[in-house]
Amino acid sequence: MKPSAPHTVQHTTSLTALLAGRWRHRRHSIPYQELYGVSLVDRMVIARNGIAPEVIDVLARDLRIDAKVLIGYLGIRKGIFERRRRERTPLNSSDSEHLLGALGLVGQVQQMVELCGDPREFDPCQWTGRWISTPLPALGNRTPSEFLDTIAGQSLISQLLSQNLSAAFA
Repeated sequence: MKPSAPHTVQHTTSLTALLAGRWRHRRHSIPYQELYGVSLVDRMVIARNGIAPEVIDVLARDLRIDAKVLIGYLGIRKGIFERRRRERTPLNSSDSEHLLGALGLVGQVQQMVELCGDPREFDPCQWTGRWISTPLPALGNRTPSEFLDTIAGQSLISQLLSQNLSAAFA
C-alpha cells in the first residue's frame, strides 16, 4: 500500500529540516502523504534527528483535537513536551518516532481516499481525528487512539486501515 516512489537523501534531508522546525508552520502544511511513503531507513533518520514539538500543535490543529490530548495518545510525557517546546529543542527519538507514526497514519488515509474516492470532498485530517476517537469492534470496542503510544499499536492501526480499503474493493 505504500507509495513506490524512491526517496532521495536530499528529499529525506528536506523532510528532516521541515520536521525539525526550520519552517514556519503557520504558512506550511505537513506533507502527510510523503511521510507515509518514506522508507524505514529514512524514518529512522528523521526520528533520530528529532521532530520539533510545534509539529504536534499543527497535527492536533489538523486533526481538530487538543494538543494535550494528542500527546497523551502518543505516550509523550507532558512535562518533557512542554520543556522541549519552551527550549525550542526537538523531541527525543522515541517520541519523534511515535509522532512520525501518527503523521504517517494521516498520510495513509489521504492515499486511500485518492485511490478509491474523491479527495476534493474529503478532509483526511478531520476524518482521522474523529476515527481515532471512535470505539471499533475490530479492536474489542477500544479506540484506535489507545494504540498510538507504541509502534506495534500504530502498525496494528495501519493494518486495520489497509483492511478497510481491501474490504472496499472486495
